[in-house]
Amino acid sequence: MGFRNQLVAGLAVIVVSITTIQWLLRIFRKKLPVYGKTVVITGGSQGLGLSLAKQLAARGANVTIIARQKSKLEDALRAVEGCQVRDDQWFKSISADVTVPSEIDYAVDACGAVDVMFCCAGAAHPRFFKDMSAEQIRAGVETNYLSAAFSAHAALRNMVDHKTQGTILFVSSVVAFVPLAGYAEYSPSKAAIRSLADSLRQECLLYGIRIACACPATIKTPGFLEENKTKPEITRTLEGPDAGQDPDVVARKILQGLDRGEYLITTDFMGMLMRSCAWGGSVRGHIISDTILSWLFALVWPVVTLVLDGIVLRHKPPVPKSK
Repeated sequence: MGFRNQLVAGLAVIVVSITTIQWLLRIFRKKLPVYGKTVVITGGSQGLGLSLAKQLAARGANVTIIARQKSKLEDALRAVEGCQVRDDQWFKSISADVTVPSEIDYAVDACGAVDVMFCCAGAAHPRFFKDMSAEQIRAGVETNYLSAAFSAHAALRNMVDHKTQGTILFVSSVVAFVPLAGYAEYSPSKAAIRSLADSLRQECLLYGIRIACACPATIKTPGFLEENKTKPEITRTLEGPDAGQDPDVVARKILQGLDRGEYLITTDFMGMLMRSCAWGGSVRGHIISDTILSWLFALVWPVVTLVLDGIVLRHKPPVPKSK
């Protein structure tokens, strides 16, 4: 009995000690340093990328936005310039196809020494996998995964060449944690981005470069309106009444996560729960709470899977009767 009490007391001391250390680290941790720094954002002409650009400009960063369409870039640049807070602050827009390595390499090098890179370019076109062409599958990989990989590659080489101990943030999605029917082209690419971030996080310890990965849920952007044009009814049902988050809210929550020193960042309560069932080998921001939640969801998630599968089966077409 005495040994068991000692064991419980010892475990309690360990838990309290770890929790206290994490709390102290969060108090003394500095915010993401962007004042006077050079920040580059792909997909910066609209949606989440534009919201990040404006909020970073309001923090005093020198911001470059990269996207394909020049007309959208011009309007976006004016919006970012409206957030200027320093007399010597500068802003730039560059038209480039980030799925082409030579173009993103040129765009990043044109910014000089890059301090922070946000890889936001991407798009979802939900539909049934069987209805997709091989070219649509290939385009999805290029738009979502290769755009992020090429952008991060260009930024990493730039930071190493300039000896900049900067930050690279990937934008993945909650469907990297919990794939749904209708996202068979999109979710694998987003899961690949999360895996790339995991790999680079460790590699970049060699260079003092920080890697982070944001996994938002639905964002109310022009891209979301396009997404709904091809979204199957099953996918809508599985997602439930998800009205989506405003891009300004998502951008603010991502920056708050970076300020707290988080690695795998979610932007709403449901996203946090979905992350709990899919930590794998990713670095956890709050060891105690994240671990406890992952244990709980290891028990709960099989039930959730049964519910989701049941929803899909209700949409199964009837089997024609044999004559």
